[in-house]
Order: sequence, then structure tokens, then C-alpha cells
Amino acid sequence: MVIVLLISIISFVLTVFCVKLSIKIGYKFEIIDTPGYRKIHKSPIPRSGGMAFFVSFFMLVLFLILLKIYDFKILKGAYLSLIIIFLLGIYDDVKGANAKVKFLFQILSASLLWYNGLRIDRITNPFGGEILITNNVLSLVITVFWVVSLINAINLLDGMDGLAAGVILISSVFIFIIAGLSKNIDVLFLASMLIGITSGFLVFNFPPAKIFMGDTGSMFLGFMMAVLGIIGNRKSAVAITLLVPIVLLLIPIIDTGMAILRRLKQRKNIFQADKEHIHHRLLALGIGYKKVLLIIYMINIYLGLIALLSLFFRKEYIFILFIVLFLGIFILLEILRFVEKKSKIKN
Repeated sequence: MVIVLLISIISFVLTVFCVKLSIKIGYKFEIIDTPGYRKIHKSPIPRSGGMAFFVSFFMLVLFLILLKIYDFKILKGAYLSLIIIFLLGIYDDVKGANAKVKFLFQILSASLLWYNGLRIDRITNPFGGEILITNNVLSLVITVFWVVSLINAINLLDGMDGLAAGVILISSVFIFIIAGLSKNIDVLFLASMLIGITSGFLVFNFPPAKIFMGDTGSMFLGFMMAVLGIIGNRKSAVAITLLVPIVLLLIPIIDTGMAILRRLKQRKNIFQADKEHIHHRLLALGIGYKKVLLIIYMINIYLGLIALLSLFFRKEYIFILFIVLFLGIFILLEILRFVEKKSKIKN
């Protein structure tokens, strides 16, 4: 436990250093996010922060392997996919990539992940037992859907200072705790690195932000959360299944689902951006940036506690937790709709 905590600290320091360098690179090579219709910020800000994520991550992995502290064999099937995500993100942040092109390369990355052995071939049943996926095509489809969905959910969440990094930080802390209790060393090491990376980035991204993570950063975080879920799902005896990342990332997942349904209903391209995401709606009510962050952080902590409590519930009673979970989310969404209606009436 001391080693993984030390890894978080080293990862934090390394990320802080790399983010400072990324800010300079962003200004020098004009990798800048300019204000616009969907943008909340009022002045140009570098969107080169995602570079720091990849550099910090790979430097730390190499460092730990060379010192024979941890071999990261579990990640051998992920490196090529990560490089594709990195190159796609860099291209998008510098030149701007078409949504369909991004989608295709995300599918390619996820497919390579499956091909190299990191795949979903069984799903742990929270009520006991597991569901084996013996059909390779079905396993490929589920794996690709899982990875691409989480990548885009985090990408859509990255709409205001400190939001995506904060949510992933909180989620990583809970995954770290659950991995420790479940003695899942692979997930424990990766979660500790994500804690250091996201907390180091938040030093510069918390409102008012000095740098944005860009698509490079948001896709990296989404990809890593997907990989954590797949690794945790490999052993059915381990409590970290696909269910835990789903619960922890329920906010961006619900927000993404609502965005797709909204755009389909309005007969718009599902890739077309808008200002109707949850954080946009809260800001439109006149709630300050930091208060909106606090609200979403608190919801994320609530979700984390639900995931953590599931470890201590008997299998047959876990459904009670999920009733509480979805009831809480439903009530929050209804409160938001009610407040929005009242606000429109007053105006």
C-alpha cells in the first residue's frame, strides 16, 4: 500500500511538471481553445494538457518496469491502442478531426485492444455467478461498445474547468479503495497513477483554468477507465466488475445518453454539439462555476459510496442499493427540470 501511495505522489509531481511544459507548448504552437458559442471561457486557453497525461503515464510505467517494482504485463495489449488514441487526440487538438473519423479510429483502437487480449468475455452477475460470452464476434462488439462509449462520455463531460478531471479523480479514488479491499493489484496500480495524473492536472485546470486537457486528455481518461473496467472484470472473484465504472461514471453516461436521444428527437446529427449538457443547464440557472463543480463532485461521491457499499451487501440484497442509486439520480433530474421551469416562468 505504501508503494502505490508513493506512485500517486510521484505521478502527481511528474504531471505538474509536464503540464507546465504543456502550457508553454500550447502557446508556442498555437494549440489554443478560443471562446465560442458552446465555450464557457472568455479568453484563449491552451488545450494541450492531454499531452502531459500520456507523457506522465508512459514515463512512470517505464520507470516502474526498469526498477522491477511492477511489470505491467496486464497492459501489454493496451499500448498500441493508447498510441492510436494519443495520435488521434493530438491531431484533433491541433488540426481538428471530423467526428466520424474520430469515431472510426476509436473503434480501431478498441478492436486492437480486444485482439491483443484485453476483452470482455464474461460479465460478473452482481447477484451471483457470471455470464460467459463464448462468441468472439459478440465479445468484440461488447468490448468496442464499452471502450468507445466511455471515451465519448468523458469527452462530452469535459465542458467546463475542473469537471472531467475532478470526476475521474473521485472515481479513481473509489476504484483504488475497492481494488485495495479486493486485493486487485493490477487495478490498484493503475488507479493510483490516475489519481496522481488527475490531481496534478487539477492544479492548473480548476477554475479559473490555465490549461485544458483537450480531446487528447479526455480520450485518454475515458480509455483508461474502460481498461480498468475490463481488467477488473477478468477475475469473477474480484468485486471490481464493469458495474463499478458504470456506477461511478453514471453522470457522463446518462448525460451522453440524454444528448443522443435529444439530438435524435430534434433530427440533428448525434455528433453535433450543443449547450444542453447537465453542467450547461446548471450554469444557465445562474449557479456559479465552483458551485456547479461542487454539486457534480458531491453526486459523484454519492455514486462512489454506493459502489463501495456494494462490497459489503449480501448478493441478494444488492438490488436495494441500485434502487436507491437510480431513485436518487431520478429525483435530482426531476429537481433540475422543476427549477428550470420555475426559472423560465420568472423570466
